[in-house]
Amino acid sequence: MNKTKKYTEILIFILMALIAIEFFGILPEDLKFIINLLSWITFGYIFYKLSPTKIILGNKCRLYDFLIVISYSFMISSDIIGLILTLDYGQSLLFSKIIYFLSLEYVYTALELWLFRLGGLILITSAYLLSKMKHEEKSLLNLLFGTAIKTKTKIFLAHFFILTGLFVTYFSFIAEWFSLAMDSALTLLCLIIGIYVVWNKKYGLFRKIEIVSKIGESVKRFFEEDLCSFFHEKNKVGYVFSGIIVLHMFSEFFSYIIPFISGETHSLYGHQNANLASFLIIDISVHNNYLAIAWTYLSILCIILLFLLLPSAIWYANLKKRGISINRVLLSFYYSMLLVYLAKSFISMMSIKAGDVAGVVFLFEKPASFYFGLDYIMILSLAAFLFVLIFSEHRRIRWYYTLLGVMPVLLFCVKYVWYFAASIISYYLRNIGLLFNYNYYFILLFMLAFLIVSLLFYIYGFFFFFLNVFEEMKREHNYIIEQKD
Repeated sequence: MNKTKKYTEILIFILMALIAIEFFGILPEDLKFIINLLSWITFGYIFYKLSPTKIILGNKCRLYDFLIVISYSFMISSDIIGLILTLDYGQSLLFSKIIYFLSLEYVYTALELWLFRLGGLILITSAYLLSKMKHEEKSLLNLLFGTAIKTKTKIFLAHFFILTGLFVTYFSFIAEWFSLAMDSALTLLCLIIGIYVVWNKKYGLFRKIEIVSKIGESVKRFFEEDLCSFFHEKNKVGYVFSGIIVLHMFSEFFSYIIPFISGETHSLYGHQNANLASFLIIDISVHNNYLAIAWTYLSILCIILLFLLLPSAIWYANLKKRGISINRVLLSFYYSMLLVYLAKSFISMMSIKAGDVAGVVFLFEKPASFYFGLDYIMILSLAAFLFVLIFSEHRRIRWYYTLLGVMPVLLFCVKYVWYFAASIISYYLRNIGLLFNYNYYFILLFMLAFLIVSLLFYIYGFFFFFLNVFEEMKREHNYIIEQKD
């Protein structure tokens, strides 16, 4: 046991050192290459441990799980190769030839096409093999199709539909976040957690090996029990569909808002961002009310933060049936900041309708509209704060303010999902046209399946989320009436 603790400590310290070095941008290219490959292997292993066969059939079959993970990995080979190509082969000592070889356009294109085809064949084979197995009553297959599928062809198509659905809605998107959108944020978070663990061990508050064990047990329980139940129970499967939508919005905060605040000049999808410092310099040069400028920017950034993160909090509240209730002081601040956002917002969004990605891009416009009216906006913001604070003392009245306050968040969700859906449709139709022109009918078949699954998935998840929000608000209202506040 002592040896296990010792090796665990050494591993954690090595991991922390590598994370710290990578965070400050001084990690050698060879180590980056190894870490990138290990990261993808780790991601595939996590999905393997999740067990797609247990989700689909209710029973584990590790051989078929392995085949599914391999097929998915081949089908996103362009993302894996693309991540490797971010490395500078001129700075690599061990892998320079591999990186250079992959950087050749004809090599990259050929690999992407043939690996996708191979992955598609393995996925079709997996669907056929799964159709030969029995499924349990608690399974995604039974939940979605029940006894409606009896012929072999229908059973095979049902498995193919589910496998493509898991790929396009979860595996591919989460892989994208894993490699790009969440990389910097997770690195910093891991570093902070590592320091916290070591610090508390030093002072005897926790023993590191116990923390690692508890984390491992929690992760194992989540993957083997909690998560699978979401795919098997009728009252929970809707949260699987809506959860990925709010997770999309959550990730945008790390893709766009943090780069804007930190001063990075690029975003996830290659669109150039402005930065907060440049905006402040312009406004300070023409306006001497620094407090009004600070409050304006703080309000706008806080509101866009809430618009992106509150859907996740609302989703969780709906899941736990806890209702939606907000402290009156926080509610007052929300309304005062919302007024500033509506009057002076410099952030807009639009669909990505070109390139090899689908999604929503956030644009930071020039702060020209900030030159006038800051003093008046600040006074109105203070008035809104005092008004809501005074007139939301009673819980029933506060419920109406909460309901009214949730509306802008939901409208933002509608706008986001609309742009996102438009981008997905544009992406697949664009690729379907190209594949048809080049006679790539096998890949075209998958693109059509991805498009259909994506539309069904997001439409259902969108309406499920909205209906649950209003149900929770209604439940909270009924509870308040019963309490006779």
